[in-house]
Amino acid sequence: MTLKLTLLILALAPLYPSAEAAIGDPGFEGTGAGPWIADNWDGPFLQNFDATDQVHGGAQALRQQANGSNVANNWEKAEAKQIFAVNPGDVINGGAWMRWANLTGNIEAFVEAKWLDAGQQELTTSSTGILGLGTVHKTSGSGNWEFQDLGTWSQAQRTAPTQARFIDLRLVLLSPGGADTATGTVWWDDAQFSVIPEPGTASLFGTGLLTALGCFVRRKSKSNSQSNFDLV
Repeated sequence: MTLKLTLLILALAPLYPSAEAAIGDPGFEGTGAGPWIADNWDGPFLQNFDATDQVHGGAQALRQQANGSNVANNWEKAEAKQIFAVNPGDVINGGAWMRWANLTGNIEAFVEAKWLDAGQQELTTSSTGILGLGTVHKTSGSGNWEFQDLGTWSQAQRTAPTQARFIDLRLVLLSPGGADTATGTVWWDDAQFSVIPEPGTASLFGTGLLTALGCFVRRKSKSNSQSNFDLV
């Protein structure tokens, strides 16, 4: 393959959608929340994005803690999230490594993904009936590092519905009422997320790349019929 053809392919390659989403600081190695959006509801649920007491990889992890509440039946939450653009028909995969310790009371720890519309509002209806995905909730006790995988849902359930333009990936420690009884700690690390383009979109990019290469070859042939241009 000639140098010119190689350079052309490298120039056009970024036009093809990557299967890897641009998740920021997946291992929480930066300072503070960084690209993560921190969200807490009422009460003493805490988040530390620079925790070093437990890590899955690297030197830091995200730690979320529930310390009970003075308000009976209250909802409380610690959450870290990132939002990614999608197209209808895209298939998402994702999850994160989680370790949990001494979970008691009305408490849940899980990965969640919510479909969002063009205004980044959660879908309330969906052409597929799916508004969001979640991993199995950890509700008690302790456990070593375990990958919480959205891939346990079917491909159809992980496919962006017609109204979806974004996906909201969340790492959650939640008390859905009764937060005064909720205690325990979870650590999150090495988050992963990917978007597999809808087949029609991918084929359009592939067709565009081939068309561009075809034009290049034709121009090359016309400009120099004796060229040593070689596709081998």
